[in-house]
Amino acid sequence: MRENCVFKGHLGLGDNIIQQGIVNKFHKMFDNCYVLCKHHNKPSVEHMNSELPNVEVVSVGDDAEANNWVNTFDGEKILCGHTAKDWHLVLVGKRKFNQVFYDQVGLDASEQYNWQPKEATDPDVMKLIPGINERFIFVHEGGSSGKHLINKEKISSDLPIVKPSINTPTIFHYLPLIRKAKEVHCIDSSFALMIDQCEDIEDNLYWHRYARCTQCSPKLKEKWNVIN
Repeated sequence: MRENCVFKGHLGLGDNIIQQGIVNKFHKMFDNCYVLCKHHNKPSVEHMNSELPNVEVVSVGDDAEANNWVNTFDGEKILCGHTAKDWHLVLVGKRKFNQVFYDQVGLDASEQYNWQPKEATDPDVMKLIPGINERFIFVHEGGSSGKHLINKEKISSDLPIVKPSINTPTIFHYLPLIRKAKEVHCIDSSFALMIDQCEDIEDNLYWHRYARCTQCSPKLKEKWNVIN
């Protein structure tokens, strides 16, 4: 077993969710494995790695700080993303970016799904349900900036809408709520990617791709109803 490794991919929370399968494979080969993420995502990334005692999550402010951390690291460096090989395949549309992450480290893309998100609990989140046992739909869209909003005319249900409006320690504190929703509507986001990982959330999922349509959109499972 080699001594230490650092893993650096893209630093967004959705990226860390996609990349967790890489961490799950490589951490076993080293005494210590360091995983980089942005400061505000550290609790969620620590939650994903809570059962891996040799994994330490290191938070940084931006890519420049992450690159400096990697460059000065004494040990094996495992890299994926736009600073690693073959990223051009994403830019020319031949591969989705989450598939290329795994190509870059020599793993099959199916390894993205070698783990299941563990939910956390927050009583205040469950209070968002409108009434006792009332049916609702869960919607995750862009914020107050007005960007990446879902067109409500594309939602056929007339059930009450619940959004992730409470600040929680991790994104996984919303899983118990999402599991109770009659329908789930998401833009391309960390919420969609978290839900995509969950084998027990399969029905009435709607991905509003038009709301955040980028060249680097991910490949999701076929369980999603894609709205363009």
